[in-house]
Amino acid sequence: MERNSQNDYYAGTGNHKTEEPRFVEERIPVPKPPIIEDVVVDKRAAAPGVKQSISVFAVLGFAFSAIMLALVLLARVNLTAVTGDAAKLEARLKELRSEQIQLQVKMENSVDLEEIERIAVDELGMEKGSPPSTRTLEDKTEIFEKAEEPGVMGKLRIFAASFREYLGGAVSYTFVTNSTD
Repeated sequence: MERNSQNDYYAGTGNHKTEEPRFVEERIPVPKPPIIEDVVVDKRAAAPGVKQSISVFAVLGFAFSAIMLALVLLARVNLTAVTGDAAKLEARLKELRSEQIQLQVKMENSVDLEEIERIAVDELGMEKGSPPSTRTLEDKTEIFEKAEEPGVMGKLRIFAASFREYLGGAVSYTFVTNSTD
């Protein structure tokens, strides 16, 4: 449809020059949009009459993961406690070493060799040793050759002898042999 006159755009009484143009409102019925309900379709949903099941491996994997997580947390707590205890013990060790050094210095300063010699001679009646009354021991070392290893029978005899010695000789052994002379 072609629009070539002004009458298509405004409506009037016929006198186009004197009248103000009026716009014509044309109401076009617009249908309401349809109401769409949110329907969530679970692709994993089972068909009616069919039960869903959870994989045993999934349950075991979840349980194993939970147990491992709990063990890691417990180990972390124990590590923290042990680290704190170790720090306390190291501080205590440092204090004790310092105290040990102080006590050693005090002990070394308290020993007076001249006082010990005076008490030994004057109060206990001891005398200084003279060269003829002193003896020197010489280091005598004997080297023994290694004995050969005993055989099975030798080891049994050694065992029997040590066992007899352990029992105090209360048991005597007699070996009987079958001999046809």
